[in-house]
Amino acid sequence: MRKLVIFTMGLLATSFAFADASNATPQDSSWKVSFKNTAPSRAGIKPKYCKAHVPDKITASLNELKSTGGVQAKNGVYLKFDQISKLEHNGKEYADIIGEMSGTYQGKYWIEKTFIHEQERTTQNKIKGAWSNLNCKGDFVATRA
Repeated sequence: MRKLVIFTMGLLATSFAFADASNATPQDSSWKVSFKNTAPSRAGIKPKYCKAHVPDKITASLNELKSTGGVQAKNGVYLKFDQISKLEHNGKEYADIIGEMSGTYQGKYWIEKTFIHEQERTTQNKIKGAWSNLNCKGDFVATRA
């Protein structure tokens, strides 16, 4: 029973932490996200492959990115957030995200688990970070729309 109480208290603390974060960065605020410096993350993958399997530009809210279907970028690739973890280092808040990129390439559906790490929150209106998956990696910049 004690373990259950400790686990439940941990869940509540996590929930309140995310509520605080959502006040600073409302989940329904719209963000413009650009993916940059996209490159293969392993041998045998060509830059052309990454260009076709990575979103180029997305404008969406956090709630939309967490929705069942995610959000479609201008180039047709979808981005969806599955899990968001809030981190704090030296008084600064960051986020680690596990999500997926998906789409259709040469008539075949594909999906790739993707890891996104917020590296720098320059202001409440701008975030920089890095992302990677099995085949590709790169950077992103998000600005409040």
